[in-house]
Order: sequence, then structure tokens, then C-alpha cells
Amino acid sequence: MSFGRRRPGEGPRGTARDAALGLLSRRSHTEAELRRKLRLRAFEPPAIDEAISFLREKGFVDDAAAAEAVVRSKSRRSGRTVIRQTLTARGVSKENAERAMETLSPEVERKALADALSKKDRSLASGLTSRERSKKLFDHLARRGFPPDAIREALHEKGNPPHDADD
Repeated sequence: MSFGRRRPGEGPRGTARDAALGLLSRRSHTEAELRRKLRLRAFEPPAIDEAISFLREKGFVDDAAAAEAVVRSKSRRSGRTVIRQTLTARGVSKENAERAMETLSPEVERKALADALSKKDRSLASGLTSRERSKKLFDHLARRGFPPDAIREALHEKGNPPHDADD
């Protein structure tokens, strides 16, 4: 055993391939995410390239499938805007992102909005005025990435019509 010396292609804890497989065992990753995380773990570019190539050959790295997994996961609690931002942050191409977003059904999006609205509404203080309650709900849902028109409609259906600034 040689202390302080690494064999070519090895990082601080084994090979880039092993590290990438460890990352993939927790959740799907895009190629860009794996490259970034392996660089952070001090692996050399040739070792990273070899690991990514191996994983692609074996079908373990698939940006389109990773994008669809993000959409499925995020669509339970977030709107399209946040989902798109997440896909971009994970290095998904525009093509793959659009294809994955097409899998998001309007029904799933409406249910996520209704669930988020209901959950937040239950957590708000009871002493709020109708205007304050509506504003807090609207702002919360907007931060979650839901479209303003859909939020207004959901608030109206729930009996908390949004109050526009010009009221």
C-alpha cells in the first residue's frame, strides 16, 4: 500500500467510475451533473471522460430519462417555471427539457397547485384579512413556479379571490 499516492484515474476515494456509480445509486443524474460532481471530488478530466463514456455505454447516464424523472418528481409540488429552472440547473438540453415537459399533464399540474394552495392555506394564521391571506397564498404559489393565471383561478375557486394592486 502506498500512502499519499494515487494510481492514474483515481481520486481521493477510488475511481471516477465508482464515484459516479455511487452518485447514480441515489438518483438519476445528467452528464453535466456527474461531470461537475466528479470534478469537485478532484478527479482528472480523462478519468471523468472514461467514466462518463462507460456509463453512457451501459445506459446508466441518460439525460432524457433524468429530465423526465425531474419532471415527475417536481410536478408533485412545483409549477412549470420551477421545473424548467431545475432542468436548466441540472444541465439538461433544451430539446430534452421540452420533451420531458410535454409529459407533464394539465391535471397533474392542477392537482399540485390545489394541494400546495390547501397546504399553505392551512398553515396561515387565522387573523389575516382576506386581502393579506390572498396575497400570501398568491406569492407562495408564484414562488413555487405556478402560472399567475392558474393561481388566480385556484384562489377564486377556493373563495380567496386575489386582490389586484389597483383595487
